[in-house]
Amino acid sequence: MPTSAEHLEKARHNEEFVTALLAAHPKRFFDWALNGAFYAAVHYVEAVLAEVGYHSCDHGDRGRAAQRHFQQGYRPFRILKDLSMRARYQCAPVVPGDYETVAGKHLAEIRRKVQAKIRAAP
Repeated sequence: MPTSAEHLEKARHNEEFVTALLAAHPKRFFDWALNGAFYAAVHYVEAVLAEVGYHSCDHGDRGRAAQRHFQQGYRPFRILKDLSMRARYQCAPVVPGDYETVAGKHLAEIRRKVQAKIRAAP
């Protein structure tokens, strides 16, 4: 199973993808930017779970584990997950404001909370 450090690296990689995508296409592909942000958040949450020796097997399992082991980051994670699911499966439109003011904000919140939690780990 991946280590916490490996999940953090994958999260940063996914964030780099989002940054590059938005830089190359500043007026398009906000749905993909949103999904990239969600998958960065997945790896941030998995980094916290790896710290306690847990590795989730699917999105439902991850959500339940995040509620137990990462309560302070669960709400922004859930918001990103719901937005991503709507964009992917319900073809809900994603506009610049959705990414910048919602997805980007929640991803930054998750990143900060993960960094604080992992730093505070024994």
